[in-house]
Amino acid sequence: MSVWKWKEVQKCCARIQPSGEASPSSPVQKIAQDKKEDFDLLSHVTEVKEAATEKRPFVKTVGVMILFSTAAGDAWLLEVTEGDALQLSSQGEEIEVLIEQNPETAMVEWSHTFAVKKDTFIVTSYNDKSRQEFKDYPVKKITAAIKGIKKRIPASWSGDFQRPVEEEKG
Repeated sequence: MSVWKWKEVQKCCARIQPSGEASPSSPVQKIAQDKKEDFDLLSHVTEVKEAATEKRPFVKTVGVMILFSTAAGDAWLLEVTEGDALQLSSQGEEIEVLIEQNPETAMVEWSHTFAVKKDTFIVTSYNDKSRQEFKDYPVKKITAAIKGIKKRIPASWSGDFQRPVEEEKG
């Protein structure tokens, strides 16, 4: 499985202009201003896990991430720029995951990649390359959230938000 370090959107804004000052009208600056105070990935993960335990459908966008739960009690964390996914709950039961956070970064051990095709949510496991398809997931809301994120963040910036973490040799 891959481990990625995700930098907060506001940490990337200083690179928008050579002066180091981000344009106030910049879409990334707006995201940074909107999300600066509420970026706490672990609290968002807790929120979506609670919704999954209650089997309550839920979709939320946080920066370049989407968190969602289903009426069946599944919950996922998606990272849009790289197409990574992490299942947080299955049938209302929490899954143990590795997410570490400090004031500047969040590290997530992603378990899957994801894709959305027509009315189907598709995940492929990093571990064994197995593929699962879900037709009862909130695909329309996920697709709308993906489009919203892509409109606000230029595709060329995808590498600015994540950096692979080298695995320790041991």
